[in-house]
Amino acid sequence: MERNSRSLVNRYPAIIGALLLLSCVPPVPDPEPPVPPAPAPDASVPPAPEPEPAPELEACERACVRLQELGCREGEPTPAGKPCVEWFCDAANAGILDLQPECLATITDCDQVDTRCR
Repeated sequence: MERNSRSLVNRYPAIIGALLLLSCVPPVPDPEPPVPPAPAPDASVPPAPEPEPAPELEACERACVRLQELGCREGEPTPAGKPCVEWFCDAANAGILDLQPECLATITDCDQVDTRCR
């Protein structure tokens, strides 16, 4: 029996060598999926109007007014019912959060809360 296995190795060294080499080749990674193009802006939706400054209000109050005008969730009351002006101004005045009220008062879209003002 030993004689037969030796004879196979002697008969097929190229095949055995090729199999050994192929077992050492790393697998080819899957190609990255293509990134779909960004959708074109919808011309039927007019841009939000530019905010009109209210100089008599503090920056945090102007920010809340603007967030509410645009319908942003950040302009809504807390689950406990505390209005935006209260929680926002309290947090801003106490320095608890860096909310950048001057920036928020000038946004034209709710997505800018995180992209432009953070």
